[in-house]
Amino acid sequence: MRRKLFLVSILAACTVPAAQADPFTQTIDVPGSQQGVWWYVGAYSSIPPRTVTHDLSLATPLVDVSGSDVITSATLTLSIRDDGTSPYSGQSVYVSLDDHDWMVVGQVSSASPVDYPVNVPVAYLDDGLLQVEVRTGYLESGVHEDFEWLRSTLSGQFEAVPLPGAALLGLLGLSVAGAKLRRRSS
Repeated sequence: MRRKLFLVSILAACTVPAAQADPFTQTIDVPGSQQGVWWYVGAYSSIPPRTVTHDLSLATPLVDVSGSDVITSATLTLSIRDDGTSPYSGQSVYVSLDDHDWMVVGQVSSASPVDYPVNVPVAYLDDGLLQVEVRTGYLESGVHEDFEWLRSTLSGQFEAVPLPGAALLGLLGLSVAGAKLRRRSS
């Protein structure tokens, strides 16, 4: 009977529960300028594309991709509004993630903040960082376009993979307990 109980205990200790996805988020209020608490993104040579870098070690909760955490999905949300000074509506918002190709994420035409979601390939987060660069569509349209970038939010799901050492330590503890039981019964 004790032997069966011992074998069931070992089997239970070796069974590792499936990793559960947990949410994470990191919001960066884009650095202020002389015009307020946002970044002016315009089509002048003196105003280059704006860049922020998300760091998952600063996310809530902390995500440790250098350890055992695995990102399963991620979304970037850019909060942008029209500055209200341009006569043009539908100004293009372009974004580049980790120096990859530029892509259009939307058209700005509201003085109220609008959130523009961008799916982030999880491979871009392998190093725990995501560089986000934003610019206008001036290069394509030839028309003066500008808007205000208010914040950048990176959110998603990650799995904290159990460390193998924890399972081995549990197995060692059960082995010691089993050895004591065996000595006691003999």
